[in-house]
Amino acid sequence: MDNRLLIPLLVLSVWLCLAMPGRAQLAYPGNWQQSANWQRNGATLDLDFANDRYWLGTIASPFTGTAYSGIVTFISASGATFSRSSTATYFDAGGVMQTAAAGTPRLDHDSATGEAKGILIEESRTNLATSSIWFESWSLLNSPGGNGLVSADTTAAPDGTTTADTISNSGMAQTNVYRPLVPAANSGTSFTFSVWAKDKTGTALLAFGGASDLTSFPVASISSGSAWTRYSVTATTSTNNGKVYPQISVAGGSSVAVWGGQLEQGSFPTSYIPTASAAVTRAADVLTIPLGSWFDSTQGTFISRSNTFDNNPYSNDYRRHVWLVSESGFTRLSLRAAIGQSGNTNAPHGVIGDGAAAYSLIPAVTVAGNVFTKAALAYSAASPPGAGLSVDGAATVASAHACTPDTSTGLLVGGATVGNQRQLAGYISRLTYMPIRQPDASLSDYTR
Repeated sequence: MDNRLLIPLLVLSVWLCLAMPGRAQLAYPGNWQQSANWQRNGATLDLDFANDRYWLGTIASPFTGTAYSGIVTFISASGATFSRSSTATYFDAGGVMQTAAAGTPRLDHDSATGEAKGILIEESRTNLATSSIWFESWSLLNSPGGNGLVSADTTAAPDGTTTADTISNSGMAQTNVYRPLVPAANSGTSFTFSVWAKDKTGTALLAFGGASDLTSFPVASISSGSAWTRYSVTATTSTNNGKVYPQISVAGGSSVAVWGGQLEQGSFPTSYIPTASAAVTRAADVLTIPLGSWFDSTQGTFISRSNTFDNNPYSNDYRRHVWLVSESGFTRLSLRAAIGQSGNTNAPHGVIGDGAAAYSLIPAVTVAGNVFTKAALAYSAASPPGAGLSVDGAATVASAHACTPDTSTGLLVGGATVGNQRQLAGYISRLTYMPIRQPDASLSDYTR
């Protein structure tokens, strides 16, 4: 070993011994995401959702905890709880859409590549588009010269069943297949229409019908290709209880295979919710882990890799969280997915409280919706060292303020419906906790 490395390692070891009496350990910055055995670095909780493996230790003996294979096994053994009062869809490793039973967490995958994305945590949403796969029952309107036809059950769908329809137009002008809906919503409400499509020839679009009461009429062009791809458009209502007519437009001489129409209130699409004769609501995902002997309320470090589908995850009425220990008064400890408030850029940011006031840690990075990002948030009841946050390898944003979190709720993975909080609406591929306030330099290393 290069002798020049001994002094820095010795210094770090001494620092850890002073910071954590009885819990001395070396941290190994970098390679956190790839490490299969992070518990060897002193983590007392490691939720590797992408690989469906978990670790639970104790502060007194962090290196002799228990490894678990499978999220259901971990939840049962750890005393954690997961709730969702409805079924919900996800993709397996083979790219086939599956349905998870009520009360069962979803470990989702990329539908095209099979890449494991981690646990999917979503808020409650309702699909207002009835007969979501029976497009032959939707309204059809031909422009003069159009000759549209919906052929039922022509193609294997994303869920493996032969239930996808083909919309074809042998005429010279456009044909529209649409669903006339009048949802109960105030003016200024966003709605998103999404459809799975493939095998397009000619020109086909997702849009909103011209009779809709909207402030604008965006369109999404459907591309050619033999793989199922989900397309979406979002628009905002211009009147109270206005008309919202989601439609698929097919030009003359064109055709497209379609499946899984969904109209939901919100500015982005969520996982597919199948419907028949009535609208269907998917309930929210809530995963809570009790703060047991693995957690230290006086100091610790959380490291996460996550994304959110929301491009503006902060508004006046809700905030999305990657994880949340407390958002109560001035005893806060949480990582919010991003901030879009008061001109700040969209970036994950930490919130801590010392009992007298709450403070935000906002790094100087910008993160787009639907992009995975890594964050490391460290806290301490002592000042110094106070708290620190690094995102995607950026310099740590430090705060001299102490953190004294309320520990009565537990660790809410992906947030939960607490006050004006909402679910993450995205994926967490990994979440790790160490019962030590790691140095600021290490936080940047963990998130590169």
